Amino acid sequence: MSNNCKCLGNNSLAIVLSINLKRSKENFIGLQYGELPDTTEIEVLARNKTTATVVKTNYQRITPHDNCLMLTVFATLQLLPDTNFIAMVSGVNMTIIPFKTPSYQKRNVVVCISPLYVTEQWQNFLLVVHIYKKFGAHMHLYFISAVTSFFELMWEYQKHDYLTIQPWDRMMFPFVPGDIADAYSQVEFQNLAAAQTDCLLQNPHNMWRFSN
Repeated sequence: MSNNCKCLGNNSLAIVLSINLKRSKENFIGLQYGELPDTTEIEVLARNKTTATVVKTNYQRITPHDNCLMLTVFATLQLLPDTNFIAMVSGVNMTIIPFKTPSYQKRNVVVCISPLYVTEQWQNFLLVVHIYKKFGAHMHLYFISAVTSFFELMWEYQKHDYLTIQPWDRMMFPFVPGDIADAYSQVEFQNLAAAQTDCLLQNPHNMWRFSN
């Protein structure tokens, strides 16, 4: 959530979602020939200390294929000043949306590292973290899981501002059949597109480099 952003506007919220649009293979063919991505409407409730508002907006599909059930979509909204509560509304149901304010610290380059899952290659980490630091770049690293000793090593480097470690939750859909939402086989590259979009939004005033 941004209180003062030139790219999205004041009091703006950017949402990156992974949802099952249940599209057919024919949609992918249409996208290849220039058709616009699918859009539909979402409804968001926002509150601050004194008031509340409900805002509707269209979200835009950004995954250009139908190879996975869970596809990434993106939406932006203008909300209230000093918003402290946000939820997505569907009929009488609400889903709370956790949010954070983007970083306004100026850095020469931010390197966005895609989600690490059961990672153990500490040798590669030591090499790149010192190279990036030497040339004025800062690592923004998305973390799912790692060998304990490797995580402790990364944590020490974070203390000295070599990098930012951001937890990245692995999708879980308890009691949902696999043909509706399968977190293992139907989410593209550990939700890579969402993580790197999040990195862009969290560092709006810096240059970026993406690393898989």
